[in-house]
Amino acid sequence: MALLSDMQDLSWSVICKGPKRTFWWRYDFKSSNNTVKWTDEHNGRSGSGRWVIKNGQLITTWLPSKTVEWWKWQIDTENWSGTCKMDGDPDTYILSAKCRNYVETGTVVIFSRTPETKARFLERCKQARGHIDHAQTLLEVWLSTVAIAYGQAYGAHRSLLDGISATEKLGHDLLLGFALAFVGGGAGSVVGALVGSTVKEVMKDALGQGFMIDGIKDLAKFSVRGTGADVFRAKSNAKMPTDPFLWKENVRRVVLAEFGLIKGIVNAWEAAVYSDEPIYGDDDEILPDFDPVKEAQDDLRLTVNGVPLAIGALPDIDQDALQKAYEKGFLVGWIKTCGRNATQVPLARESVIGDLRNAGVRLGVTDIDQLLNQYIPGTDWSAWTPPAGM
Repeated sequence: MALLSDMQDLSWSVICKGPKRTFWWRYDFKSSNNTVKWTDEHNGRSGSGRWVIKNGQLITTWLPSKTVEWWKWQIDTENWSGTCKMDGDPDTYILSAKCRNYVETGTVVIFSRTPETKARFLERCKQARGHIDHAQTLLEVWLSTVAIAYGQAYGAHRSLLDGISATEKLGHDLLLGFALAFVGGGAGSVVGALVGSTVKEVMKDALGQGFMIDGIKDLAKFSVRGTGADVFRAKSNAKMPTDPFLWKENVRRVVLAEFGLIKGIVNAWEAAVYSDEPIYGDDDEILPDFDPVKEAQDDLRLTVNGVPLAIGALPDIDQDALQKAYEKGFLVGWIKTCGRNATQVPLARESVIGDLRNAGVRLGVTDIDQLLNQYIPGTDWSAWTPPAGM
């Protein structure tokens, strides 16, 4: 919006509203001879008149009509208002207008760096890269612990199935959900709430549902203009499989892919210095005091239960407890999914049931008897006695 103290060569969209009728016109003012033209853009009709600033108003008259308009002073380019009395019409019309071709310019910002500020910015980029490398190492070690526990738990589960000659295995599409069933600090969990929640978030994100390091999206907001900037907003295509053994092998690949994007963003910041380009913020504003170190520290994070968690603050993992939680998930998931076909060989029935029950007791599945009774047809623990030697 601008307030004008004189009429310039401007075009306006005008609404003239009365109690019975409304008109829409275009007005074109000329400052050199104080003339004005009206045009009805719906039917092409037009006319001309004159304007004058008098008694604190801009007054328009239209020839040969006796119609007169009184416009508010000063002139408002966004919401100009006035009143109109038409020739031969007793009603008063309300005028409102918006300028079509007035361009308001703001403050012109000229961006430049001195040799000293360039050197300081490049040093901050170097320090930011050090923070990034340290965070990458921490995350790789943390995820390796998760991956080892996941793989060993599944290996133990496969050994149990081989021992009872179970022909039905869990499909890979079910593995992750079953493994995470007893991770998260809830009832029956053997790992803490923060550890469990973090493991769940990371394992789900690693499947490709989102960035594991969600701070990438925030870092990418601070970019340089040009075709290269969009590369850093692209999501990595690296995804984790649900197979525990493949998951272990792919941990580092996913981490490298996401940290590769982060380091690419820092490279773009450095390139901006060499080409004298500014860093822009999320609202496309120039950031003269942009600090790469601060942004790296703020945005190297995961999100757990909707709360940011710095990679440097990842909770310690008890690998044995996490493996036990995974094993419980695999066992309970297998009983619920495949248990109905687990005891088809009569002579092997007691041994199979006993092995499943022993595994449940060892892992601390408190309702193991109830699960076996519910999901394996014909099981009745009230009348069951272990075979000799058990």
